[in-house]
Amino acid sequence: MLVCSLKRRTRNPKLIYTEIKPDFIAEQTDFYADIELSIRLWQILSLGMTALGVYKKLKSDSEVKK
Repeated sequence: MLVCSLKRRTRNPKLIYTEIKPDFIAEQTDFYADIELSIRLWQILSLGMTALGVYKKLKSDSEVKK
């Protein structure tokens, strides 16, 4: 894998650090990535509301099957 094939989806290049070193005698492939994640409050609320809706739907479907 080439480093140039990795896509950065951030505006700040310091947030993503990748290190790819070829080791031709190793038995396994190693990959190391140090990624920082930032999330906004409205994104957390949106995820929570979606998860709650899915939970309620699954719970009501399981009660109907009983």
